[in-house]
Amino acid sequence: MTNRPADPVPGELAALVGSRICHDLVNPLGAIGNGLELLGIAAAGVPGGAVGGGPEAALLAESLALARARLQLFRLAYGAAAEGQRAARAELCAALAAAQRGSRLAVDWAIAGDPPRPRAKLALLLVQCAETALPRGGRISVAADPGGPPGRWRLDAAGPRLRIEPAHWAGLAGPESPAGIGPSEVQFPLAAMELRRQRCRLVADLGPDRLVLQF
Repeated sequence: MTNRPADPVPGELAALVGSRICHDLVNPLGAIGNGLELLGIAAAGVPGGAVGGGPEAALLAESLALARARLQLFRLAYGAAAEGQRAARAELCAALAAAQRGSRLAVDWAIAGDPPRPRAKLALLLVQCAETALPRGGRISVAADPGGPPGRWRLDAAGPRLRIEPAHWAGLAGPESPAGIGPSEVQFPLAAMELRRQRCRLVADLGPDRLVLQF
């Protein structure tokens, strides 16, 4: 009698779904990028360069770059993250910079080196939680907590007139997953599950124009 592998728990199943979706979208986006390159080459041989060039092509290229960056962040935040895996710092910083280009929100990744993939996953979920509190833009930074024990991280978010949903944040820091969650707040229960999975305690200081998360 063979041993049947254990069924994945809900959080792991959600991560596998996230990985599958991101994986299946990589090739179509790559094909779009190749098509834009071919149009650019064709435009170079046309008098005036009207075909494949101009503001339309620039807009498509910009949108494609944003889609790729968001997909990469979603893969890291919502995809599977096994123990022992590492997230490339250069990849993280490039994806964050590209995803925030042109927006009123800036995210600084100040963690040195290539962090463990699960820790990066948790941090990116918490970054998305912090984004919900900054509807008018602002700045988020993720760094090692200078006043905490080794391995402890700190997220600082600041902006004008933060919008805090108490139930979401109370559930994030408590033993139960946040209630009343819609699609735009799915990061809250996922971050809560990831905190429990990593046996990580979250300390949240929520103010009118700044929030600090230590984890």
